[in-house]
Amino acid sequence: MKKQVIIFTTLILGSLANLNSQTVVVSDDASYTTGASSAMLDVKSTSKGFLMPRVSDTTAVASPTAGLMIYDTTNKKVWMYYNNKWNTYLSSGNSTGGITISSNGTFTLNGEATTWNDLVVNPSTARNSGGSTPDWSLFVPINIFTWSFANSAVNEVMFTVQMPHNYREGTDIFPHVHWASTTAAGSNRVKWVLDYQWVNFSDNFSSSSS
Repeated sequence: MKKQVIIFTTLILGSLANLNSQTVVVSDDASYTTGASSAMLDVKSTSKGFLMPRVSDTTAVASPTAGLMIYDTTNKKVWMYYNNKWNTYLSSGNSTGGITISSNGTFTLNGEATTWNDLVVNPSTARNSGGSTPDWSLFVPINIFTWSFANSAVNEVMFTVQMPHNYREGTDIFPHVHWASTTAAGSNRVKWVLDYQWVNFSDNFSSSSS
């Protein structure tokens, strides 16, 4: 009996050493034995999926390591831990973070998800009514016109924009101006001021803010 125990233990240790140096393959295909050389674990099947660990929520995992992934059975989400927090990506129904893809294909960014959308105001759509208006003049000698603001003077133009339908009320708006000087830069500085009115759909215009 002692010899059998020694032989059995040796075989197990030898198998473990072999697994440590190769890719571990889990497959229902008997012919697939090599696996991908860049993977530690290669799972292959034509009729089954990969089932990750299922927990009640992220708080059930103590001291998570970066890259750890779980399936949240309470909120029906897949989570990955990185940047010292849990992050979710794909989910169904309502969500408080990450991406939601509804059954009709609607793609929604939620929570801390950030996206940028430029609202471009074409100079030709701006109006120059008022007591101090810039000139509509030739910008470059190929029939391109734009507003020309006077030096050492206050000029103003007016325009309207409509927020896109995917804008979420309360998120930040960063106005900026693209402009160019017709002469060499001097010691004076150009100052731009945005005087605006915010009006919701079906509301009336009120006093402006700067």
